[in-house]
Amino acid sequence: MKNYLLIIFVFVTSLLNAQKQVVSYLTVEDGLTQNEITGIVHDTKGFMWFATRGGLNRYDGYEFVQFKRKSGDTNSLSNPSIECLYEDSHDRLWIGTKSGGVDLYNPKAGLFRHFRNESNSNEMIGDNRIISINEQKNGNMWFGGWSGGLTIWNEESNTFEYHLKNHRVSAIKEDANGNIWIGTNKGIYAYDSNNKTFTRSNFKDASLYDVNDLVIDSKRNILWVTAWNKKGLIGFDLETGESVSYMPKCSSEPNKVYNSNSYSLLLDSKGEIYMGTWGGGLYRFNLESKHFSKVNIKPGNLGELNTDYDIILKIIEDKSGAIWIGTDGGGVCRIGNQLPFQGVAVNDDNQSGIKNFHVLTLIEDKDSNVWLGTKGGGLYYSEDRKHFIGINNLRGDAITPDFKVVKCIYETLDGTKWVGTDYGLHQLVFQKGKYYLKNQIATKKKQIRKIQSLFEKDGVLFLGTQQHGFWLGKQINTPEENWKQFVPANDSILRNERISLIQSDNQNRIWVGSYKGIYFFDDKKETFAGLSFAQNQKLTSDIILSWCQLNDSTFFIGTPSGLNLLTETKSGEFRIEHFYQEDGLPDDYIHALVTDNEKKLWISTNSGVARFNPKNRSFNNYDKSDGLQGRSFSEGCVYKNATGEIYFGGASGFNYFQPNKIRDNQKLPKPAIIGFSMHNKKVSIGEELHGRVILEEDISHTQKLELTHREREFTLTFSALGFDAPERNNYAYRLLNYDDHWNYSGTNRTVTYNQLRAGKYIFEMKASNNHSVWNEEPVRLHIKVIPAPWKSWWAIMIYIFIALGLVALIRWVAVRQSRLAHSLELESVKVEQAQEINEMKLRFFTNISHEFRTPLTLILAPATELLSVDNISLASKNKLRLIEQNSRRLLRLVGQLLDFRKAETGKMEISVSKLDLVKFLKQEIKGFQGLAENNQIKLSFHSDANQMILWFDIEKMSIVMNNLLANAFKYVSQNGEISVKLIKQEKSVKIAVRDNGKGIPQSELNRIFDRFYQVDSSLNRSVGGSGIGLAITKKIVELHHGSIMVESIRDVETVFSIDLLLGKEHFSEDQVTQDFVVEVPCDDFIKMEQGIQSVRREIAKTTKEKCTILIVEDQEDINNYITDLFQEEYNVIQKFDGIEGYANCMQTLPDLIISDVMMPGMDGFEFCEKVKKQERTAHIPVILLTAKTADQFKIKGITTGADAYITKPFNTQELLVQVQTLLKCRKILKNTFSKKVILKPTDIEISSYEEEFLNQAVKIVEDHMDDHDFNAEVLASSLNMSTSTLYRKLKLLSSMSTNVFIRSIRLKRATQLLADPHKTIAEISVQVGIADLKYFRKCFRDMYGSSPSEYRQGVDS
Repeated sequence: MKNYLLIIFVFVTSLLNAQKQVVSYLTVEDGLTQNEITGIVHDTKGFMWFATRGGLNRYDGYEFVQFKRKSGDTNSLSNPSIECLYEDSHDRLWIGTKSGGVDLYNPKAGLFRHFRNESNSNEMIGDNRIISINEQKNGNMWFGGWSGGLTIWNEESNTFEYHLKNHRVSAIKEDANGNIWIGTNKGIYAYDSNNKTFTRSNFKDASLYDVNDLVIDSKRNILWVTAWNKKGLIGFDLETGESVSYMPKCSSEPNKVYNSNSYSLLLDSKGEIYMGTWGGGLYRFNLESKHFSKVNIKPGNLGELNTDYDIILKIIEDKSGAIWIGTDGGGVCRIGNQLPFQGVAVNDDNQSGIKNFHVLTLIEDKDSNVWLGTKGGGLYYSEDRKHFIGINNLRGDAITPDFKVVKCIYETLDGTKWVGTDYGLHQLVFQKGKYYLKNQIATKKKQIRKIQSLFEKDGVLFLGTQQHGFWLGKQINTPEENWKQFVPANDSILRNERISLIQSDNQNRIWVGSYKGIYFFDDKKETFAGLSFAQNQKLTSDIILSWCQLNDSTFFIGTPSGLNLLTETKSGEFRIEHFYQEDGLPDDYIHALVTDNEKKLWISTNSGVARFNPKNRSFNNYDKSDGLQGRSFSEGCVYKNATGEIYFGGASGFNYFQPNKIRDNQKLPKPAIIGFSMHNKKVSIGEELHGRVILEEDISHTQKLELTHREREFTLTFSALGFDAPERNNYAYRLLNYDDHWNYSGTNRTVTYNQLRAGKYIFEMKASNNHSVWNEEPVRLHIKVIPAPWKSWWAIMIYIFIALGLVALIRWVAVRQSRLAHSLELESVKVEQAQEINEMKLRFFTNISHEFRTPLTLILAPATELLSVDNISLASKNKLRLIEQNSRRLLRLVGQLLDFRKAETGKMEISVSKLDLVKFLKQEIKGFQGLAENNQIKLSFHSDANQMILWFDIEKMSIVMNNLLANAFKYVSQNGEISVKLIKQEKSVKIAVRDNGKGIPQSELNRIFDRFYQVDSSLNRSVGGSGIGLAITKKIVELHHGSIMVESIRDVETVFSIDLLLGKEHFSEDQVTQDFVVEVPCDDFIKMEQGIQSVRREIAKTTKEKCTILIVEDQEDINNYITDLFQEEYNVIQKFDGIEGYANCMQTLPDLIISDVMMPGMDGFEFCEKVKKQERTAHIPVILLTAKTADQFKIKGITTGADAYITKPFNTQELLVQVQTLLKCRKILKNTFSKKVILKPTDIEISSYEEEFLNQAVKIVEDHMDDHDFNAEVLASSLNMSTSTLYRKLKLLSSMSTNVFIRSIRLKRATQLLADPHKTIAEISVQVGIADLKYFRKCFRDMYGSSPSEYRQGVDS
C-alpha cells in the first residue's frame, strides 16, 4: 500500500512540477548596478535589497535606489564588490565586501559604518573579504572571511573574538537549540552555545570539504549541505551522523547524472529545497519523494550557449512565498505565485510541435483531443495538450497560404468535424491512422472562402464568411451553386457581408453576428430579423465579435468598444447595460465570451482575461504575470469542455484552466511611502533646505514631518511593496483635515499638495495587490505646517484694520465715482466748448494771417527795392537784408498756417499736372545749395533715370520738399551730409531724404507727423519750428494717394521716404488739369529766405581800455545784430551756444554777459546758474534775452542769478541802458571795496556772490592774522583757485593786488589793537603777522599817513 501511495505522490508531484511557472527578471536595464547578484534580502519594511559586484540596490517594485562607493565619502560603501548581505534584528543591513571588510548600513538614518582588517582601525575584523554573515540569538554578529576565519563582534562591549583562523568560512547557520553550524573549506564545525566551544563535526562522509552553503531542516533534524565535491545535495542526519547525497538528472538525458558542483541552498516554507549549482542551473528537491525537478529560469529568447542563468549564487524566499534567485550574469529572477493557468505559449521551452502559435480557433472533441486552428500554421491536434501534430490536405496537394489560415472548427453531434479556412470549407477525415483535411465545396466563383464561423442544425450547415455574407447548405457535398447565399444585396435586413459568429441559444434561436449589427435567423423561413432594443438604447458598437448566454433571458455581446449585457423582457425587447474599462474591464476590446458552471462570465480582451460576476457587477482581471500566454487574444477563440474547463486562444498560444481553481492572490501588500520631493526635486536625508534639515530619517521610516510656510508644496511617492505584477497594484490616499474621503488613483503612485494652510494633517495611503485585494490598514504620516509670520494673531489684527480701511476707501471711491460721473457731464460740456473755442481760434489765426500778408508785403517790397539801390552803405544793406529775409520767413509761416487751416477743415485741394519729377527735385534742391555751402554740408541728389514723368501738384509738392529739406538742415550737424534719392519702383516712385544728424528717438517716431508736435528741444535748439510742417507734408502726400514714413537711428541717420503712385488713375477728373508734360518752371517762384544766409561772425579782438561783453546767442542774425550795437564802445566776444559761452567765460572773465535762454547743449538758465555758482565768475552781471515772456520764466531767470531779464523782441535802447547801468554798478561796488574791507563778515548781510567771496577771503586772512608766513599763495589755495585767478578777481572787485589786500586787512586789525593802551607797538606788529617792526611802521604810515604811535595818540584824544 505504501508503494502505491508513493507512486501516486510522485505522479502528483511531477504534475505540479510540470505546471508552468511565472518567472520575472530584473537586470541592469531595469536599474540594477550590475547583473552578478551575490546577496538578496527582503527587509522588515518590505523592500528588496540586492547585492552585486557593482554596489547595493534597494527595490520597491518599480524603481531602484543605488548605493555605490564614493571616493572620499565615508558615508558610502567601502567597496563596490559585495560578497554577501544580511539583515539583523535591528533592521540594519550588514554588507560583506570583497576587499573592504564589512559595512553596516542603517536604512532609517541613511548612515554607513565600516569594519576593516587594518592596524589603524579600532573596529578590526579578521578578514577584509567577508563571504558569510549571521546574527546569534544573543545579538552577537558572526562574520566569515575568505581566509581569515571567523570573527564575532559584541556590539554592547564593542569587542571582537577571532576563531578558526586560516579557514574560509562560507556559511553560518544557527539551529533551534542555539548551536551554530559553520561551513568552511576544511569541513563543518559546530559551536556549542552552552560551553562556547567549537568542534569539527565527525560525519561519516570524510570527503566533505569546501562547503558552500548550509540549511538546517529542523523538522527532519537534517543538515543539508552543498560543496565543491560534485556530489549534489548532501544530507547529514544530526542524530546518527549518517549522510546521503542526491544528484539531479540531466533533463535531456534522464539516465545521465549532472556533474556540476552544488552551490546555494534554500529550504522554503512548503518544505521543498531549492538548490543552485555552479553551471547547471536551478533545481527543486522534493523532501518526500527525494526527487529533483529542473526549474527553468532561462528566458526562451536566449541562445542555447548563453550561461548567464547556469550559475546560481543566491536563493531566498520572501514573505509572500515567492522565490528570488541571484544569478551570475542574468540579474535577479523571481518565481512568482502563479495561478493554475495551463497552456502552451511561444516562449515556453517545450517540444509542442506547433510552428505558429497565433491561435485563431480551438475545440476539444468528444475524445478529449485538442484541435487548434492557427494563423498561417494550419491545423493541429493533440491528445495530451502538450505535443501537437499538424494536419495535411487529403489529396497531398501543395498547401496554399489560405489553407493554413484556420478560423473556425466545429464538431457536430455525430462527431463530424468541419474546418473553415481562408481557402474554404473542409471536413476532417481519418485514414490510415492519420487525420486529413478534405475540401468539401467545389467552387468556381470562389465566394465560400475566408470562413469566419460554422454552425450545424438538423443536418443543415451554416457558414459565415468574411467577405461574401451568410451561407446555408442543405446538400453539403455539392458545388457552391447549390448553397444559398444571404448578402445585403438580396436581403434587406442584413446590412453587412462580414459574418463574425453563428450560435444558438437555449430556445434554439440562431444568433448571427456581423460587422453591422446582430440578428436572429429563422432556419425554417430562411429569413433574418433584427433585435428590438429598449427606447434610445443601442450596443457599444455595431461590430459584433463575441456572444454567449447566461440564462434564458440574459445574454452578453462583445464588441471592440466594450461589453454589453442584454436582458430580454417578456415582450421580446432587450434592455442593454454597458461595461467599459473604467468599470473594471482590462480593455474595451472584447474578443471572446464564455460562462462557467458557476454562472460567471469569462472574457478575453486585448489586455488579458477578466472574470465578471453578474451578481455584484465586479471584475477580476488576469494577465501574463498570472500565467496567460500573453496580453492579446483572438476573436471568438474560446471553448468550454464537458468538465467545465475553459480554453482561450491568443496571439502567442493558448491557455486552459478550471475556473473554480482560479483563486485571487490573498496576500496583502505592505504599503510604504518611499519618496518626498519639493519643487520636483527629491529631498534626501540630512539635506538642508531653507536653512534647515527636513528629513532626519528616510521617508519610509518617518512618522512625523514638520514644514514651514515655504515648504507647503510637496510630492509624496509610495509603493505597495508587492512584487506580484507590481504594475497592477492600485492605490488610494487621503489627507485628513484636508480631504477626508479616499482618492483612488489607480496605478498612479504619487500625490502633490500645493499651498496647504497652516495646521496639522495626517496623510494615509493604502494599496491593493495585483488582484485588487486591499490592505485596509494604511500607512500614516503626520504632517504639521507651521504658519507664516504674517498669519499670526497680531498680523490678523493688522489685516482687520486694513480691511476696515479698505471699506472706508471703497466708500470714498464710490462717492468719488459719483462725483466723477457728474464731473464727466460737465467735462463733456467743456469739451464741446473747447472745440468751439479751438475752431474760433483757428478762424482767428486764419483771419489774422490774411491780415499779416498786407503789412508784410509793404515791408518786403520797400526792403527789396532799397536793396537794389547802389549807393547805400554796407551796414544799411545788411540790415535791409535782415528785414527782407525775416519778412519772407514770416510770410512763409503765414502761408503754412493758412494751408494748415485748409488741411484741418478738409478744404485743401490739389491740381495735378504731368511733370518731370527729376527736374522738379533738382530745382528744389538748388534752392538749398547756398545754405549747404555756408554750413559746409554735403548736399547730393541721385536718380535712377534722367527723366521720370509723374502726375502731381507742383506747388503742394514744393511745400513737401521744402519742409523735408528744411527739416534735414535743422537737424544735420556742420560738415554733415544730406542726400535726396529718387527710385523708380514697379507701380510707384520713391523719394528718400536722408541726413546723418542726431536722429529722432524711437519713442517719438510714431508722433512725428502729429500736428503741433515737436521733437524734444533738448536735441537741438536751433531747429525751431511751429510743429505743423510735417503734419501739412503728410496731408499733401495723402492727397496724392501716397504714403510717407520715417526711419531713424540715433546719431547715425534719419530717412523720410515718400511713395507716390505712377499714372493718374487714382486722381479724380477735377484734380487733373493737364494731360501733357508741363515744363517745370524756373526757381524764381520757389525763391525763399534760404537765398540770404546769415554769416556767423566771431569777434574776439579786445582792448584793455574797454569793458568786455560776452554775447551767447545761437541765432546768428541776432548775435550779429547785438554785436553791432556794442562793438564800438565795448570789447565784444561772440559765442553761439551755452557750452562754448561757459568755456569762454571761465577763460576770459568778461565784464558782462548777454545770453539767450533757448540754446543747444546748455540753455541760458543752466548757463547763468553755473556762472553764478563759480566764485571766480559769480560777480559778472548776466542779462538773459528770451522769447519766453511768461512770469514763471522771468522768476526762474532771476532765481538762477540773472541781473536782468529782457524779452524778445527787445528795445535796443533798453538793452543799451541795462548794460551801462550794470557796468556802472559794478564799478561803484569795486570802488567801495577798494576803500573799505569789512573785518567782521558775520555782521554783513550777504547780498551778492561778490560780497560772499570777499567775506570768505577776509575770514581766511583773519584766521591767519598772526601767521607772518601767510601770503597770496596760501590764500589762493584756501579759496581753491590759482594765484593768477585770485589776483584778477581781487583786482576786479577791490582794485587791490592779493598782497595789498592781505596787508590792508592786517593794518585794519592793527588800528583796532592800538586802542588798547596796554599793548606795545611791537606786540601789535607780531599779532597782525608783520614780524619786522620797521616794515610795519612804514606800511602803516603809507596807508594812514601817520605812524602807529601818532595814530594811537589821535585815538586817545
